[in-house]
Amino acid sequence: MMKKSILILLFVSVFIGIAYPQTRTVTLKPGVKIRKLSTAVSKVIKEINYRTTAQILSKSTSGYYKVKCKGVVGYVHEMYLTGLESGFVSESKKEYQAVKTLKIKSGAKIRKSSTAVSKVVKEINYRTVAQILSKSTSGYYKVKCKGVVGYVHEMYLTGLKTTKELEDEKRREKDTKVLALYSEARSFEKMGEFGKALECIDKAIVLKSDIFKIYIMAARMHRHFEKYNKAIADYSKMIEIAPNNHNYYRGRGYMYKKLGKRKDAGKDFMIAIEKTGSFNAKAWIKCFAGDITGALHDVNIALDRTRSAIVLDTRATAYGLNNNFKEALDDFDEALMLEPYAMFIYKRGLIKKAMSNTIEAEQDFAKAKKIDPTESYLYDDPLIDYFTENTNNFSNQLPPILVISDISFSKSILGAEEMAQLKLTIKNVGPGVAQNVSVNLSGYLSGLSFPAKTVLPSIAANGGLESISIDIRGGINLPTSEAVLKIEVVESNFKVRIQGKQLKFPTKEFRKPELILAKYAVIENQSASPNNQIDINEMVDLKFAIQNVGQGNAENVKVKIENNQKGVMFLGLGNENKLIGQAHPGFTEIQSGKFKTVIYRYFINSEFTDDQLEFSISTNERVGKYGFHENKTFPVNKQLEESGHIRTIAQTADSEIKGKFIIEDIPDFVVDVDVNIPVTTNRKPYTYALVIGNEDYSTKQQTLEKEADVPYALNDARVFSNYLNQTFGVPKENINLLTNATGNQILQAIDKLSKLTKHSAGKAEIIFYYAGHGLPDQQTRDPYLIPVDVSGANIKYGIKLNNVYQKLTKHPSKRVLVFLDACFSGGARNTPLIASRGINVTPKKEYLKGNILVFASSSGNQVSSAWKEKQHGLFTYFLLKKIKDTKGDLSLKDLSNYLQQKVPLKAITINKPEQVPTVNSSLEIKDVWHTWKLNE
Repeated sequence: MMKKSILILLFVSVFIGIAYPQTRTVTLKPGVKIRKLSTAVSKVIKEINYRTTAQILSKSTSGYYKVKCKGVVGYVHEMYLTGLESGFVSESKKEYQAVKTLKIKSGAKIRKSSTAVSKVVKEINYRTVAQILSKSTSGYYKVKCKGVVGYVHEMYLTGLKTTKELEDEKRREKDTKVLALYSEARSFEKMGEFGKALECIDKAIVLKSDIFKIYIMAARMHRHFEKYNKAIADYSKMIEIAPNNHNYYRGRGYMYKKLGKRKDAGKDFMIAIEKTGSFNAKAWIKCFAGDITGALHDVNIALDRTRSAIVLDTRATAYGLNNNFKEALDDFDEALMLEPYAMFIYKRGLIKKAMSNTIEAEQDFAKAKKIDPTESYLYDDPLIDYFTENTNNFSNQLPPILVISDISFSKSILGAEEMAQLKLTIKNVGPGVAQNVSVNLSGYLSGLSFPAKTVLPSIAANGGLESISIDIRGGINLPTSEAVLKIEVVESNFKVRIQGKQLKFPTKEFRKPELILAKYAVIENQSASPNNQIDINEMVDLKFAIQNVGQGNAENVKVKIENNQKGVMFLGLGNENKLIGQAHPGFTEIQSGKFKTVIYRYFINSEFTDDQLEFSISTNERVGKYGFHENKTFPVNKQLEESGHIRTIAQTADSEIKGKFIIEDIPDFVVDVDVNIPVTTNRKPYTYALVIGNEDYSTKQQTLEKEADVPYALNDARVFSNYLNQTFGVPKENINLLTNATGNQILQAIDKLSKLTKHSAGKAEIIFYYAGHGLPDQQTRDPYLIPVDVSGANIKYGIKLNNVYQKLTKHPSKRVLVFLDACFSGGARNTPLIASRGINVTPKKEYLKGNILVFASSSGNQVSSAWKEKQHGLFTYFLLKKIKDTKGDLSLKDLSNYLQQKVPLKAITINKPEQVPTVNSSLEIKDVWHTWKLNE
């Protein structure tokens, strides 16, 4: 019976929370290992193979208990103990909040039920992720892993968190959000955007954090927007967090006072006074409470003890609240000698303003703001609040006396579509502040616009100055005339009115731009069989020039091209041989007489079946009246030609226009030598040509500017190769055209040419053409061809011209013709490769061997120039021109004479440096080359 009673007592004790001693007996399950330490990898000191009892000595970590069993003391995991529920709260019994997914350690066993002896349904041999379904008993969790649902002990799970840990984590996350909102609010406050600052702080308060400074700022912002009830809630929260701080009772009491709740205010002020032992703090509280006599009493006691800037500020504040301005000013001056705080300076300015010393007051306000741009001193100060609420009581009742001290106009002539600034400076020489001042303008002229009334800020008394700038605009209908504006300054408080001033200035009518399609053409860009016609499966360029032939500049010019034909694919805007974008182009301005060139690139594919290309070309400009819209067609299978011509502009007789119009020539879009190339039926199977056009050096060499490129060298080479094929009858497979060639490419091509000569049994005719940079060695003066990947500073990596000649004449041949449109003096068509060269170098004359004849574009230290309008080198243009005019039927002597006559004359005509082509031959052909035909 006694045993039953004890059992009942024990049973009841468990459920009513009776505490048990920490030493008791439990049962160990079979298979348990007693370990030396409380870890799963610790040394096993005894293994239990049958159910037995053990004495619990203490609770350890990670679910382990220190036990004594069969004379052995060691550690056993709780999963192997039964009977713990009555005496111990194990680690596994802590309240956990499982996250959605956790990681399972390697070696874990997923069991069918939540016991250590339950059947294993899956064994995990590597670290993996499982989904937590629910919390079970005895430290087990129901999980889903790899499609299997079962139970895993918490010792094999990582990532479990207790309720407290989760709560701490949530608190930290919340505090992080609160601090971020606080930081954002401070940034807005510094920028003067108080509304946005308040929005951030209100969001932070909703999160209910205990971070103190958000409530301090919230109270400040709510006070700023006169939301006093919310400010009271902010101070109440501060009091809840720090109940012994008198400042928060004082702040809340002041808010109650603002709402007229005097009883609540008085109660808080009294508590605030009781919670501080500082007489200065008591005086400060009494200033807020309106007890000025008590404040002066307490602050004087504080000053007797220590004469600090803060205490002087308190007494100055009390004096100011009592309208004792002179005494307040003296205290502020003394406080500022000790500490130059922005708040003291600003409050001194308030006192000066109340004493009608407006100029010095404004100076103090500006100085305070310079020290503290955020103006944080404007909050939580009874004197500042007092002056803010009673501004009208301190406004100067004496009248202002205003004069216009200066008038200026930013333009001597106002043109249509222009804007000028009328600047007025108004001075107040009177004793009173000028408020509500406005400048009124009147007058009429068609197309002239201006504000009738412009308001100024207040103007300080006794010499205060304010300047204002007013925009005067000329519309598009403004005539050439004279404008008259009457100026009136009005101060409404004292009915001050200044009349009799007026401004006169000349006006000028609108100079109309006029955009025209000055020149246009469709040009073959890239084709398998160039023939200067529109064919299927080739790229073509629609190239046109927009010219402004009006008297005025065209601004914000927009260009639009439309083509809706099947088989015509728009590729993009072209710039020489590059695509530079897909959008329609625009120009900020096209000046009178100037033009802009635009290239639209298209691909004509096999779906194109029409007999002509059709384009709609339109432009517009800022005004929207002076553009154009034109439809143009270009027939297929017909020689392409350019259309249009350059317009000239009659110069206006208006004497006000400075300088002259500059008319630019528009380059030919379809150059005469590029089209209608003579065609021969003859074929020259043993003529082999290497044609090189090196134009783009800046892409390969990042240190070079675009100006170092060789203009039109690519066009020179391509068109020359067309003449070789069509006029001379050289098969296309015998022509090796290299564009922007590197050193290795050129050397390989020359070697190939030499091998072709070797295997032609003396029947080969070799033609070598080069357009690009050339340079001389400064020491030896040996001339070099410069590939696009070779720097002018490392000429040794270039290709020595003499080596080229030797390679071309190494094997017997019919003849070797060389055409060089490059100078070897260090000059260039545009900008030299080596900008530091002060003078040109005269290259060494090459002595030739074999039946080789060399046509060079210039002599000695001359520069080989380009002709922009013809888009060729000068030398190459006249070379092609003579071939075209004679269909290639001329002697080399005639060609030499022609080039030496035409090139120098045109160079002088187009303002280029002197350029005289030369011819150099080997001794072997010195007396016979004159009789050779170019195309024989």
